[in-house]
Amino acid sequence: MRAMKSGGGWNAVLYTARMANRVGWLPLWHAMRGKNACKTCALGMGGQLGGMVNEGGHFPEVCKKSLQAMASDMQDRIAPEFFQRYSIAELRTLSPRELEGCGRLVDPVYAAPGATHYRVITWDDALERVARRAVSFMRADARRTKRGFSFSSLRGCSARTTSTTAPTTATRRAASG
Repeated sequence: MRAMKSGGGWNAVLYTARMANRVGWLPLWHAMRGKNACKTCALGMGGQLGGMVNEGGHFPEVCKKSLQAMASDMQDRIAPEFFQRYSIAELRTLSPRELEGCGRLVDPVYAAPGATHYRVITWDDALERVARRAVSFMRADARRTKRGFSFSSLRGCSARTTSTTAPTTATRRAASG
């Protein structure tokens, strides 16, 4: 991927046209005009005025990264056969732009130790694997430090869980008051 020489101008206009051609002009227009948050930075895109309007009320104002994320989310899904056809080694040779062009990942995939290909698994299987791994890490950490801590975040939504065998200063303060 070559280095960018500018962040706007005609290159940005051409980029927008390529994205619109990929997913459809009207669906992209509707998605970008909606009241939503940027998928890359989670800031509002136009607030109550709707998308593509900056907070000063100027139209059209749009972040290239937000446009890219929106168009990426609107692509067709990656078919399960894709992972049967392309090995992990082949996928590693692709650039981020080429991988993005393959489609949208909507199913969890898994590669067993030593496997040459990813395989599509069910969401129940994926969540079970994640839960088992998280519990394993927390138990190992608790044995080592007598404390376990885990934090996860997903585009602005976060969940924090704490498991301790001895109360910390923060938990003692919260409990007292």
